[in-house]
Amino acid sequence: MEEDGGRRRRGLVRESATVCGCLVCVSGIRRHLVAVDHYERLVAWRECHVLAKMVYAATRAFPKDERFGLTSQARRAAFSAPANIVEGSAKRGALEFRRFLDIALGSLSEVGYILRFSWEIGLLEDQMYGDLRNAHGRARAMTWKLYVAVGKRSTPRG
Repeated sequence: MEEDGGRRRRGLVRESATVCGCLVCVSGIRRHLVAVDHYERLVAWRECHVLAKMVYAATRAFPKDERFGLTSQARRAAFSAPANIVEGSAKRGALEFRRFLDIALGSLSEVGYILRFSWEIGLLEDQMYGDLRNAHGRARAMTWKLYVAVGKRSTPRG
């Protein structure tokens, strides 16, 4: 389905590439029957979404006595990043969107520290920590690129 002035319609979806990494970098045409929300085209959202799912999976192995501590904090922070991208992308202006991206970047920083701390105290094995760090790095890089790109749209040109 393709967005058309706020309405969705069935058909071909063209995905374009941009230098800033804001849109999914795929060339060609893709046919599908499921709706694609506007935020799903954002690479930053996709990477943050992947990271959030990985954090949820990794924290399942944390001890039960951490359920209301690190487990809860890691999950909240990881979920916050893609959720803020979604919320910000629905706002009217670039300045508001950028504010939500700033919050997402803060959440990603928190996730990064929680992962490091969890690894240092032995709650995450080396391989899992490495995978999470890689996903975290991709999510942070794409969110930062989007933040910069949206900032360029929000500054007056003279």
